[in-house]
Amino acid sequence: LQTRVLDRAMQVFGAVGLQFLCGLILALLVNTTFPLRGVYRGLMMVPWATPSVLVALMWKWLLDPNNGIVNKTLRGLGIIDQPIEFLSNGATALPTLIVVDVWQGIPLFAVMILAALQGVSGDLKEAAATDGCGPVGVFRHVVLPAILPTILITSLLRIIWTANYIDLAYVLTGGGPGIASTTIPLQSYLMAYKQGQMGNGAAYAVIQ
Repeated sequence: LQTRVLDRAMQVFGAVGLQFLCGLILALLVNTTFPLRGVYRGLMMVPWATPSVLVALMWKWLLDPNNGIVNKTLRGLGIIDQPIEFLSNGATALPTLIVVDVWQGIPLFAVMILAALQGVSGDLKEAAATDGCGPVGVFRHVVLPAILPTILITSLLRIIWTANYIDLAYVLTGGGPGIASTTIPLQSYLMAYKQGQMGNGAAYAVIQ
């Protein structure tokens, strides 16, 4: 159990870390001026605004080994010869869940960081550039300190939400194959509501 808890913690922090990095890059990209910027800013929120159950069903279809677009694309590009059982292979089930969770969580980081970037004073950035700071220096000494509180708050929220996710794992894999993708929140749910072991389910809920 201790090993599972440590593994789960590493998975949560890893997933949130990827969401932050991708969200930061996306926020910096959409913070520039380009045609139809408002449209793209709105569209990037679609994964986050979509209910998790619907996201899971969509990805279950995309990853289907027989008719899924992902396998068809990989085979068409010559990357694989045989379809990959993303959700029914013990080696790929949990990483696939993490990828789906990262995909859904990136827009939250992007929008929150974008809002923080909009509040950074242009005068401060201009003054730093005048004093000899390059783009990296301006970001490090002016932009990053200004958006750091937003990053920390958003990261904390995503850590809490990711650590308690049940719906993605339940719909995509049901915890399988075996217990390869059974997270602690999912184990708590399965024991309490599927096996009727309320005490054990409550114990797992406390541990998580």
